[in-house]
Order: sequence, then structure tokens, then C-alpha cells
Amino acid sequence: MMIRAEHLGHIVRIVDVDGKVWKGKVVELVGPEDSDSGEIELGIDYAGGITMFTESEIAKLRIID
Repeated sequence: MMIRAEHLGHIVRIVDVDGKVWKGKVVELVGPEDSDSGEIELGIDYAGGITMFTESEIAKLRIID
């Protein structure tokens, strides 16, 4: 499992499966039982809103703060 509760509140760098790089503070975690995708989801504060990622959309994830 790539997404962990320890990411919440930290600034992270995400590289998605398409190679796009995203940076933002993790403000939301959704468990598989509560997500529409059935996967763990992580939400970052990005460009004035929350951008959600399923675990399968993330190629690389690391805390940068």
C-alpha cells in the first residue's frame, strides 16, 4: 500500500501514472469502503481546491516537508 495515514497533513510530491507531477498538502484520506472507486484515495490541496488520487493513479509518492 502506497497511501498511508502518515501522509495526512504533510506536503507531498506525486507523480501520476501519466508522468504529471503534483505537489500539495494532503488534506483528505478516504478508505476503500467509503470511496466510489473501491480504492484508498488521497486528496491534496492543489490550485485552490482538493484534487483526489486513487492509489492506482499514483506512480510515485513521497513527503517533501
